[in-house]
Amino acid sequence: MCHKYKLLFLVMQMSSLFINIINSYPEKILEPNLQHMKQLMSSIDLMKYPCVNFYEFACGEWSSYQKNEHYSNIEELVDYRTNLELIKIVPNMNDEILKMDVFNHTFNYYQSCLKAEGSAPMLEYLKIIKPAKNLEWPLLWHLREGSDGKKWPADQFDVYAFLGQLFDYGFGNILIRAHIEQTASDAVITLSRPTENTLDLYIIVNMIEKLRRKKRPSLTEFVDAIELQSLQVDLNNMSKSYEEKRGHRTVLFESNDDFERLKEGNFASFYRYIKNIGILHTKKNVKIYVADVPYFYNLFGLHWTKEMKEKLCNYIMLNLLQYLIKDKGTTGYSKLECIKEVRQKLDLPLTFLYYLHVYKSNEIKTNPDIRNIFRQLVDSLTQLVTQFENKSGLPFNTEFKPQLRNTTMNVGNQPRNVRNSHIKGLFVHIPQLQPNDFYMNHLQLLRHKMITSFKRFDYRTHVMYSPNNGIGYSSTPFHDEVRNMLILPLGLLKPPIYHPDLHPIFKWSTLGFILARNIIHTYDAGIPYYFPSTSMEPKLYRQCIQQFQNNSKTIGVTRNIGAAAVAYHAYLQNHPNQLQPDFTDIPWQKLFFLNLAQTFCTSEPHLRKRNNFYLQTITERFPGFREAFSCPRSDIKPKDMCTFSDDYEFL
Repeated sequence: MCHKYKLLFLVMQMSSLFINIINSYPEKILEPNLQHMKQLMSSIDLMKYPCVNFYEFACGEWSSYQKNEHYSNIEELVDYRTNLELIKIVPNMNDEILKMDVFNHTFNYYQSCLKAEGSAPMLEYLKIIKPAKNLEWPLLWHLREGSDGKKWPADQFDVYAFLGQLFDYGFGNILIRAHIEQTASDAVITLSRPTENTLDLYIIVNMIEKLRRKKRPSLTEFVDAIELQSLQVDLNNMSKSYEEKRGHRTVLFESNDDFERLKEGNFASFYRYIKNIGILHTKKNVKIYVADVPYFYNLFGLHWTKEMKEKLCNYIMLNLLQYLIKDKGTTGYSKLECIKEVRQKLDLPLTFLYYLHVYKSNEIKTNPDIRNIFRQLVDSLTQLVTQFENKSGLPFNTEFKPQLRNTTMNVGNQPRNVRNSHIKGLFVHIPQLQPNDFYMNHLQLLRHKMITSFKRFDYRTHVMYSPNNGIGYSSTPFHDEVRNMLILPLGLLKPPIYHPDLHPIFKWSTLGFILARNIIHTYDAGIPYYFPSTSMEPKLYRQCIQQFQNNSKTIGVTRNIGAAAVAYHAYLQNHPNQLQPDFTDIPWQKLFFLNLAQTFCTSEPHLRKRNNFYLQTITERFPGFREAFSCPRSDIKPKDMCTFSDDYEFL
């Protein structure tokens, strides 16, 4: 049958089958499955041919049906719905719960964000943070003192002491880059040369213009911006000049005596830097490693003239402002934007409020279901890896299966003990937040985040902050390697991703797939499904794996293919007598892949090509997909496996 007639037949088949769904069953029985089917069918473009481009078929109408500026895919959709519920909860906390400091912090931070509407963020931050006690920023100093011809008092500015103070807010990479790691016994700060700074010329001009409160930039702003960008080039070149000097040594400082010895000599500047990091006093057993030692000998030996110190101070200021504004994550102060910001900084109390007001009523029904899905996914992945080893005769990652068996899951990312005293202890380093001072509150919470990063290993059952600093918390699950724990936010557990009354086929092809993608957190876990071991000789297999592992862009490919295989296998194994839903005649295999595809649908143009590719790699490797949609047989030859990576440089 040619493509034209196959397409016509499929359009008629899918349309009539959906009409049968609506007409054949009472609505009480169909909900929420009927609602889910309506949403599923609304995203499908029946004029596309699934065997040629399954993404365009399954997601072709998604953007038209889900037109909203606040989300572009289903994970953002459930996140948006969670935010709307939190907007109703947070302002209406009762007096009893507000007696707990952490909920008082939450309420005040949200209120202060709303009240910041119309303020000038850059100037507000600069009122709080000064380059030294009672010392104004050079750019603002000249606005005030310029007419008197006074020079900025550069002698009062200690570059390294100030950079140490800014470390408390997580700001770095100007002259010194700091990386925090934690082991079971202590915290380690590694200091190294900075990565390249890339502050754009027109961003610099725009920021200076706003700080000087001009309606449009003048020649003065461009001249100042060019000077600062020239300084940036010099700093980047200084760092790069030590790039190839692999004679870099690592020096360890782990006691007060070690620090005191630095007061004099080449590392006196380093001493002032460390001494001004205030948060170091909140954690014992902090060790400091200095990498790129030749770079630091050169850096601390530099003589900064007054003019250089003034330029450097302004350069630090602009980078600091960009960092603070970006950390907020949203540009405005609407209810929606403010609740996003509170979730980024105080997600634990917000999740607890969401649990009390929204999730708790369904907990008895939902939690066992979720944990059962998780357990079956782990079992399915373990079995598939074992099958792979048996068929290929090749050993898999020896550490993976023991680690997989020990993986835990925290539904809601909540501490096991939610008593007042315990919650209070988690947030003890946050001073009283003010309902009218958003910018000071923001800085205090950034400081708390840095303190928590030193104590990350202290919290064994939950995560205090999201590993993705760019977006903060969301309704997307993630695997925390330190605890070997899957974090499953409560906001994810709502339609169209999950509902306890959904048919298992819907649960497994959305939530099951999403969870499996996060359970497969190691690089190797998806490889057996990318390279079917039965189709190639061990020697060729090893060559393919080696080539595959040399390409970092393949991580997403393997995880998606592996996750689809695990979810599909788990559904077949655990529901052998319930594969076909009783409320539709659409074949279960077809329905499984159509629903799985919804996790890839997006209205973001730059993500659509990537998601299209991910979905295509999945469907090409499942014989069941081609059977379900009556596609022509398509075998991927072993030799093509090794060259396939050339096709996705765009990732």
